[in-house]
Amino acid sequence: CSASAAVTPPSIEPATKPEPEVAKPEPAPEPPKPSTKRGDLVPIEAVDVPPIELRRPAPAYPPIARQMGQQGTVVLNVLIDETGKVAQVDLLRGIDGTQLNDAAIRAVRTWTYKPAMKDDVAVKVWKTVSISFSL
Repeated sequence: CSASAAVTPPSIEPATKPEPEVAKPEPAPEPPKPSTKRGDLVPIEAVDVPPIELRRPAPAYPPIARQMGQQGTVVLNVLIDETGKVAQVDLLRGIDGTQLNDAAIRAVRTWTYKPAMKDDVAVKVWKTVSISFSL
């Protein structure tokens, strides 16, 4: 008998098993931002609330400087700690040959502040302060 029916060979599938679904690892969480600690030294540009002057007595004008007609501006860098006290004072620009620099430094050491705040925590900051002496 001549059957002219076409016989299709059985399809052969590769003998691989389907890969089991592997749970993809979740992306690593972002590392936590470094938390600000009380008393950390923070650049003044980075604080949420800058230090606020509470007490700022004016410097005494040295009598000899007054007699000699000395005047000018003293520029200081002031470290305000986390309690609002002046912890350190550095002279950035002074007035040569006068007692005005020392008078400015003595006065600034007595100043008090409401401390700077970063992330709701009191921090230390350096702040530039100018003191003018004029007659």
